[in-house]
Amino acid sequence: MRIFITGATGFIGAQLTRYLLAESQGNAALDITCLVRDARRLDATIRSRVTVLTGDLREVTCYAKAVQDCDYVFHIAANASVTGGLRAYRENIDSTRALFETLQNAPHLKRFVFTSSIGAIDRQTTDDCSQPLIETSPSNPVTLYGKSKWDCERLITESALPYTIVRPTWVYGPNMRLNSHVAVFAQMVKRGHPLSYVNFPGQVSVIYIDDLIECLWHVARAPGAHRQAFFASDGNPVTLGQIFRMLGQGFGQTAGTIALPEVIVNHLRQLRPQLPLTAQNLFSHVLWADNTKLMTTGFIPTVDFQTGVLRTLRWMTTLSKPIATTNPVTVITGAASGIGKALAQQLYVEGHALCLVDKNQVELNVLAKTLDAHALCLDLAQPSAWEALSSWFEKNALTLGWLINNAGIGARGPSDSLSFEQQQRIVEVNCLAVTYLSRWAISQFRKQKHGVLINVASSAAFQPLPFMAVYAASKAYVRHFTHSLAGEVQDAPGISVLSVSPSGTATRFQVMAGVRQTANEQLLDPAWVARKIITAACQRHADVIIGRLGQLMSIVSRLLPSHWQILLWRRLMEKHR
Repeated sequence: MRIFITGATGFIGAQLTRYLLAESQGNAALDITCLVRDARRLDATIRSRVTVLTGDLREVTCYAKAVQDCDYVFHIAANASVTGGLRAYRENIDSTRALFETLQNAPHLKRFVFTSSIGAIDRQTTDDCSQPLIETSPSNPVTLYGKSKWDCERLITESALPYTIVRPTWVYGPNMRLNSHVAVFAQMVKRGHPLSYVNFPGQVSVIYIDDLIECLWHVARAPGAHRQAFFASDGNPVTLGQIFRMLGQGFGQTAGTIALPEVIVNHLRQLRPQLPLTAQNLFSHVLWADNTKLMTTGFIPTVDFQTGVLRTLRWMTTLSKPIATTNPVTVITGAASGIGKALAQQLYVEGHALCLVDKNQVELNVLAKTLDAHALCLDLAQPSAWEALSSWFEKNALTLGWLINNAGIGARGPSDSLSFEQQQRIVEVNCLAVTYLSRWAISQFRKQKHGVLINVASSAAFQPLPFMAVYAASKAYVRHFTHSLAGEVQDAPGISVLSVSPSGTATRFQVMAGVRQTANEQLLDPAWVARKIITAACQRHADVIIGRLGQLMSIVSRLLPSHWQILLWRRLMEKHR
């Protein structure tokens, strides 16, 4: 089987070539030829495994024999420069015409796949953008690049070629151009650009690069895709505000939260045709396209936007901080939700290799798949689970980099009304598991001469807490135990031990423990808490209290006599909690 690819030095073309090379493993009949202008720009791992033709696509007739012998042709190359003007427009038209004219007499051609753009269609000036674009929507390209793609589509559909046209929506993922949509938004969030805080309501369709590549190979062979055009997206449009928020979660920063007044949004939507395209996208669903027709061919996208965003952010991080090939493993307990999940996401973005521990197998496996992490479904109330974790590391000859004891449970009620088993379980998870795993981690760190131990306590650790007596005592134990460990390893400069005491955070803890949330209570964002923890660990702090309420509780615990504290917290717990 012979395959011809144009644009193999670009984002989509390079990834398609890698994908097909992986598909060809063990299949000597798969022969790939790439036409590029500059072979030096072709990835070395690709260049050594494909036939490389160097030249301008407009002069493809020089390679007519190589092109005409192919079974599948993927035409991806295009000049997408927004400043290229008529020159770029003519280049795209002329190169496409030269290619399909060369293919007119190709005896083996099964499919000519043309990568177009959602910009080939765009919105009519009278369109209120309340419905997605579909394949039969009238074309009204508003850029010369979009017009070039539409005119190329017309040339192809008027030919006799066995074509398939794919119109990708926003394509994102590792190796994307850093001056393109999602990557630009990520940089805005990272540096705290004022616009990144706004919850823009404009909705766009997106597709992760791996899904688009699967789509291109799928439609090339699907009988139902013969001489058809398709919009390619993951089927779940997102607003620009949602994009900012998801990027913020990956970085542990606030983004996409400031809502715009509805009257302003409606007014700007009415003015849409008079606004620049980028401004239109902020408020109207200009780039929203339906992928129903594509789905009827049997193609199913598999990468959700949150997963794709995290993988993209991890790649962007590695551009300035390459990941070591012998990366030690970071263990996070209680990782399937709340603070643990936020820690996992942010440490993944920063390049950590992860081992996630939780007793919720379903959510644990979903997160582990997203983060390419190891998953150990363990109930830390069982001593056998502690041993299973340390044994798993030894069996797989892994190096422990960080250990974050985040798992914790609680229960509200008078101690004599809670079963002993409930209270015992709190002690086992919050105290004994932390003790065992901390001991194991320190022993590993001493051998390695480096490592980070983080034990998550709580603002409840600062005072006696009637009606949550065992929970508060267990967290006081964690805090004091961790401080003691920090003193024990002061002779080991490569080892860092951190005690973390977050204020109330928006996790499942309140519901699971039976704690009421007060009317005006503002719980902390887990992503924000996770960022504070990571920052403190990187700065080698030994103790951090997160949130103003926790800091106030720490101060009060030192100023008020013990019997006043008991009286105060009894009344607060009875009345409000």
